[in-house]
This record gives sequence, structure tokens and C-alpha cells, in this order.
Amino acid sequence: MTIFSKVSNRIRNLKIGTKILIAFTFVTIVAVGLVGFFAFSSGSSTLEEESFNKLTAVREMKASQIEDYFQTIENQIITFS
Repeated sequence: MTIFSKVSNRIRNLKIGTKILIAFTFVTIVAVGLVGFFAFSSGSSTLEEESFNKLTAVREMKASQIEDYFQTIENQIITFS
């Protein structure tokens, strides 16, 4: 007797209520796993995109500060000359 036939016999001997409970439990575990995977994937990509946007904003702000600094230096040179 193979393992598969032993398992098959055990499943056949279970009551219908137990079989339904096992089926619902399995479906629930699969559904929760899929939802968790998609939520993790979506959240991960959203966080990555948000981080990139923040870095871009910081880069633009620093560029603006540097341009303002050089404009201030240029104005001081003109004033002192």
C-alpha cells in the first residue's frame, strides 16, 4: 500500500463536516497568502517610488540653494567692484 492510498483512505473516512472545514481552511490560507503577497509587492514598490521622489526633491532643492549662493556671490562681487 502506497502513501497516497493511505492518505486517500484516511480522507475518505473523514466526516463531511471535517472535510468541509479542511477545505475552507486551505482556501482561506491560500487567499490570505495571496493577499499578503500582493500587498507586500504593492507596498514595496510604492515605498521605493516615494523614496525616489523625495531624493529628487532634495536634489532640486540643493541645486536651487547652490544657484542662489552663486548669485549672492556674483552680487557681492558687483557691489565691491
